[in-house]
Amino acid sequence: MGAREAGCFDSPAFGMDNILATRKHAVLVARGEQLRINLLAYHGGEAYITERLSRWPSESDVDFSGDAGQPLNEHRFYNNGTSATLGRLQRAFLNNYALRIATKINQYVFQSQPARKGIDVPWALDVTRTGMSLNQFMGEVSGLLTAGRWCWVGVDRPSTQGPRSRAAVESSGDRVYWQLYDPIEVVDWALDAKGNLAWLLLEREEYTNADPRTAAHSEKCRYLYEPGKVTRLVFDDKKKDFSTATESASGYNGVPFVPIGIPSSASWWFDDVERIQRSIMDLHSSLDTAIFKTVFPSLVVSESFRNAFTGDKIEANEVRRKVGMGHPFFETPEEKSITRWLTPTTADLKFIREEIDRRQSDLYDIVGLAMKVPESRQVASAEAKQWDHLDTEAVLAERATVLEEAELKLVELSRAIGGPIFHPYAPTYAKKFDLTDFSADIAAITQAGGLTLPPEGEKLLAKAALRSAAKRFNIPDAELQPAIKAVDTYEPPAFPPELSRLPPSDETDAQV
Repeated sequence: MGAREAGCFDSPAFGMDNILATRKHAVLVARGEQLRINLLAYHGGEAYITERLSRWPSESDVDFSGDAGQPLNEHRFYNNGTSATLGRLQRAFLNNYALRIATKINQYVFQSQPARKGIDVPWALDVTRTGMSLNQFMGEVSGLLTAGRWCWVGVDRPSTQGPRSRAAVESSGDRVYWQLYDPIEVVDWALDAKGNLAWLLLEREEYTNADPRTAAHSEKCRYLYEPGKVTRLVFDDKKKDFSTATESASGYNGVPFVPIGIPSSASWWFDDVERIQRSIMDLHSSLDTAIFKTVFPSLVVSESFRNAFTGDKIEANEVRRKVGMGHPFFETPEEKSITRWLTPTTADLKFIREEIDRRQSDLYDIVGLAMKVPESRQVASAEAKQWDHLDTEAVLAERATVLEEAELKLVELSRAIGGPIFHPYAPTYAKKFDLTDFSADIAAITQAGGLTLPPEGEKLLAKAALRSAAKRFNIPDAELQPAIKAVDTYEPPAFPPELSRLPPSDETDAQV
């Protein structure tokens, strides 16, 4: 909050056993590790792969993690100038279904832009003081709700000085702004008898590079928010305690945070999404490795071959580097020392691809998006499709309601903190969503066009086709409406009546 420093917080409580350095809410004790994994899945990338790629039983270090290799004298370098063997961990890749699900939910929820009557447009274009618009901000909120069930938004104001002109306020940067915190960053909190926040403790890693002549540095900090004040606590790198603690007045007689969603120690459906995504990643890695091992067959060598290396006192890693990553099979003299290659068949690899497809289908079914999978659209009955739509629309309507109510609370808190410099507004989110499929729409319209319909019915079908095409090709409403109006005045050309019979084919038929 507004940093009117009240002085250094000097208290006997700040000792080696300071509870503020270690305390954590019971909900986070139960859910913290899974929330961390869910957020890794949501962001994806190398960090998630490194954390969640499964290692096979008895898999060697070289096969899984690779081999850094030896320096090369030529210009063929790998990263740090070494010849390296990539392990399965380095070859693994991620199809981030978790992020795609969260993004798809956001696309539907924000399909129609929320109405915000009375909003200050310049503020809406930068609600964080870092250039993030209000729609982007609420999209990030929705993504964290998908991944973790809840998140937190803090409302802040850099200055709490007395009344000034609007020009003076704008020139000084005095404004209300919002900050988003994931569920792990707020480590502890308490509610009073009225259900309001009594205090809140958050933890962040802060990066500072304000002075170009001073080396940048990072600090691990905790902030204790209490009514009317906030205390900044900086961790000591060598001790499990704080090196400094500074208390400042906040200018607001309350705790300026809004919880969005409901903190709970119960499991969340995104936990299952992450587990299925992990299993799909493991299957992709298994398929990739199976292809590698199929394309590059396994070598079978004689026992004397190994003994020759042993006699030269060459280490096992050097043998592996000379022969290859695949461990060769060694034969005894009784097996006549026949050297050959064992090549696996590729015919049985298709079951892995089939299993990946099946788990993808299960994954979308969990979140009520089964109708987005092409196979389900082809085989599902009309009744099943209707249930799919109801399931998905219920998920989206619930999310829109949560976001709308959260934004209302944030507007009210911003008004209380900002006073006249904040313009309150009323957000309204759409609760109905277009979940139709363009191909299915056109097929249904074409099928209905084969019926005998009055001119009014034919015009309704024409309008439906225009609306579906407009959604598919992003045609602006201003261009769509004239085309729809033209349908009412359009008169199709008259067709000649059908002939009762074919004309005679020759003179004989004509005489008859």
